Amino acid sequence: MRVFNSTKEYEETGLSSCVALGFFDGLHEGHKEVIKSTVKEKDELSSVVLTFEKSPAAVLKNCEQELLLTNAKKAEMLEKMCVNSTVFADFSSIMNMSAEQFVDEILDKELKAEKVFCGFNYHFGKSGKADTNTLKKLCEKRGIEVIVAKPVLFEDEAVSSTRIRNAIKSGEIKKANSMLGYDFSITGVVEKGNEIGHTLSSPTVNIELETGIIVPKFGVYKTKVTVEDFTYIGATNIGVHPTVGECSPICETYLFDFENKDIYGEKITVELLDFIREEKKFDSKEELKIQIEEDKKLIFTMNN
Repeated sequence: MRVFNSTKEYEETGLSSCVALGFFDGLHEGHKEVIKSTVKEKDELSSVVLTFEKSPAAVLKNCEQELLLTNAKKAEMLEKMCVNSTVFADFSSIMNMSAEQFVDEILDKELKAEKVFCGFNYHFGKSGKADTNTLKKLCEKRGIEVIVAKPVLFEDEAVSSTRIRNAIKSGEIKKANSMLGYDFSITGVVEKGNEIGHTLSSPTVNIELETGIIVPKFGVYKTKVTVEDFTYIGATNIGVHPTVGECSPICETYLFDFENKDIYGEKITVELLDFIREEKKFDSKEELKIQIEEDKKLIFTMNN
């Protein structure tokens, strides 16, 4: 898959395209319907995903991003879905375009779109005032076919990135994973922690939370951890560790059946499977040690 930083870069390929429109944060089950429809056209047209380098909401509100996926993970997933090209456009260069300008300059001229796919709630143009009906009318005049995907439902409501983010923030990780169609994960490089785990006879691996990615509800999770192409079940604490006086949130995992070898500097991926309990402060390290053992027993029981 080729990755472009602007639609002008794509224009240089000279290829006619079918385009999937959307920010696609999380690439959840609803997004996949749009992408799959686009990819089906790739024998006749180049399949292109037009997304943005930064969240439109974060740009408009001038706030920090709270995303479900990094751009790197998004690109990796799109490549696995057999997309030909992905454009990570600069939203600020597009957001003030009128609906007509967007269709004329971006879709028609630069992407050479012959077919366009989008979700039922897609909006575009200045202030996001144009909807799918406007898109159809404008594209029809230019000979571009528009296909609008129907919503994918979960618990009788449309799956959305907002619903998934809310579920992750509230610790409803199984619900979030069902809407995503895969397990939400945190990826990072193993670094030295305060080594409290060693003093409690429960050595752990620590990674920083990813910048710009949503922080799950603080607490303990059952997890699946990938280390050097091997997977392990783990007990992961996400939070500030109030018992030992941490300040910044971290992701700390005890790995089941893991040889206690040196993996500092290795990249690992921690997939959150189930929420076990909220983070809490213990009166002593001994109480914390007892709770850790109870968490491990519970997760081991769930795993079997």
